Amino acid sequence: MSHAWISWFKLHRDELDAMHKDDPSVLSTLKPEALVDRDYDFNQVTFERFIARTFYMTVEQRARFKSFTENGLYICGTIFSYKNVTVEEIEDSLIIIAAQSKRSSPAIRSHAQPHDNCTWNRLEEIYLRLQGPQAKWLTRIIHKNLGFVVPDEMVLSAYHTSFPRYLQVTAKFNIRGLVPVRRDGQTGMIFGHPPPQIAEEIPSKDKVNAGPSITQSTQSVERLVSPPATKP
Repeated sequence: MSHAWISWFKLHRDELDAMHKDDPSVLSTLKPEALVDRDYDFNQVTFERFIARTFYMTVEQRARFKSFTENGLYICGTIFSYKNVTVEEIEDSLIIIAAQSKRSSPAIRSHAQPHDNCTWNRLEEIYLRLQGPQAKWLTRIIHKNLGFVVPDEMVLSAYHTSFPRYLQVTAKFNIRGLVPVRRDGQTGMIFGHPPPQIAEEIPSKDKVNAGPSITQSTQSVERLVSPPATKP
């Protein structure tokens, strides 16, 4: 577990353990993929039109908004004013919405309110009170799309601690050309050292030499190793 997660839990531990907090509501925001017993019955195209209508998007803004889901970009800025909204309020609204779907579990459908057809009004009231990153995360919770979304080209840094567990990364480099580095214990400076000389591999007896072979007669070899003839 990274230091960021540990620091976050130490900071908010008392809030999570408080008696007035609804623990399932808080945990559902931390791990919404576990909510397999509810279905919100939302079509992606219809939901996209709802978002565009709620925030009065123009044609250009809607095209830009749709591009974020295609190339993995991130919505950075806040596009509407922030108002207070609690996790419990979002959870209660999502349960009421999911209770109207026939594909939800009987436990969720038991919370259905008769003659309740205000699904879009409930969502609109919540979305208008969220910040940009919060609204994006709520959308991913509704669609249960919790996979990693990264750009096509991205420079991995040291703070991407969770990437090795979620993405398959293949490093391609020439190991013979690496320059070993070490950090000095007193000054903290990094020194580079040239790569050591790697001796050429000696082929074993089992390997077949694919190069041109040179044959030499036995007579010439004996002439080289035999002593010169002496007169009697």
